Amino acid sequence: MLRSLFISALMLAMVVTLAPGKAVAEPAFIGMQVQGISKAVANALGYDKDQGVLVRDVYLGGPANKGGVQRGDLILKFADTEIDTYERLMALVQTLSAGAEIPITLLRLGKIIDLTIRTDAWDPAWQIKRGSFASFPEIGVTVAALTPKIRKSFGLRWGSLGIVVTLINPEKAKGLDLARGQLIHQINQQPVWDPKQLTTMYKEAKKAGRKTLLLLIEDNKGFHFSILKVK
Repeated sequence: MLRSLFISALMLAMVVTLAPGKAVAEPAFIGMQVQGISKAVANALGYDKDQGVLVRDVYLGGPANKGGVQRGDLILKFADTEIDTYERLMALVQTLSAGAEIPITLLRLGKIIDLTIRTDAWDPAWQIKRGSFASFPEIGVTVAALTPKIRKSFGLRWGSLGIVVTLINPEKAKGLDLARGQLIHQINQQPVWDPKQLTTMYKEAKKAGRKTLLLLIEDNKGFHFSILKVK
């Protein structure tokens, strides 16, 4: 059985605890999801060691993505240290702070590749831990913050960010191109992650006499734009 550990971007950016009296460095954001490997996986890749960690996903626009890391890469070295287990990778990540330049050695398609990643600071959208909701009874829509629990409940992919449509009143929402479980990434071209943002923008649009807001939506069919009526 494949023994693996799935490490989200949250786990790849732990806070560094320093000695009393010293400033705490801003934790590093890397933006990749990884898992450990087994002998079976190593053999499938033609690699003679069951060491390293596999990259399952990279966050678009994040440090790993910008540095050239791709899905399927096998990380052999991280910060000039051989990565034999995912525990070792986690221990190294805990020592990092935002703005650090980290050398990485990968195995990709049978070739050794050396890259450098510059860690970044955390985006607020990745730090959602507490649940929050916003309801719009006049249009029959309720949205929620994308907490780990909500992500799991709706089966939303790792790396997706935004606010989730959790409830739809069919009678009030007639004519709206929205469905339960969809993820709202942007409102009028602005990234959103907190239901309060939609509340604020909805009220501002209503006050200004605007009748609609433009939403960028993600669902199981991909991305598309949708018009949200303001009543």
